[in-house]
Amino acid sequence: MSDNVSSVNLEEKMGKVLREEDNYSKFYDQVYGRDNPKGKASGWIQWKGTDVCIDLVCECGERNHFDGDFFYFYQCQKCLRIYAVGQNIKLIKLSAEEIKLGDLENWQYKVGQD
Repeated sequence: MSDNVSSVNLEEKMGKVLREEDNYSKFYDQVYGRDNPKGKASGWIQWKGTDVCIDLVCECGERNHFDGDFFYFYQCQKCLRIYAVGQNIKLIKLSAEEIKLGDLENWQYKVGQD
């Protein structure tokens, strides 16, 4: 497992490619259109360049870790595949048994509360 993978060079390269508005729109629609889980419980992450600590697993099985800012693209250090970081997260519905197991019966959190 590589420690603290850098995505800076890849993001610089992608930024150069996407400077033209037409290229950016086409890229965004094509790539992130595949990241929309229609009909499934999900959440959308609005990346604002904030800190992220993330463990990564490539299709080839290579595992990496990243700590830092601005993680929008990732290149596997082993097979060199390039990925865009998705904007959606999966929401996992809990059964009554799982709620009890997690001691969540009295836990309350409403969206919009801080």
